[in-house]
Amino acid sequence: MTTTARPCRTLTVVIHALFPDIEPAGPPEQKYPLFHPDQTFVAVQDGTTGIFISNVLPLAAPFILFRLKRTGFSGCRVIVKDGGLLVTASR
Repeated sequence: MTTTARPCRTLTVVIHALFPDIEPAGPPEQKYPLFHPDQTFVAVQDGTTGIFISNVLPLAAPFILFRLKRTGFSGCRVIVKDGGLLVTASR
């Protein structure tokens, strides 16, 4: 992993959280930066859903929370884990 990959991915996630209707040109994995093959989805019995977003700096957390709240999620939390962010929310 290059030293610029993590900041670039963070910037992509932030831009996508602020402006979800903008679709960047390129392969599908760049069009939907929050859904990447190396991520793990978790569903808990109480209706909470979680996703681990890898290779993202903690700077992206408030922007992710902003987008989740704007789309109707509640109980949103972001926990900084090894190499990424663990995001949990419920509808």
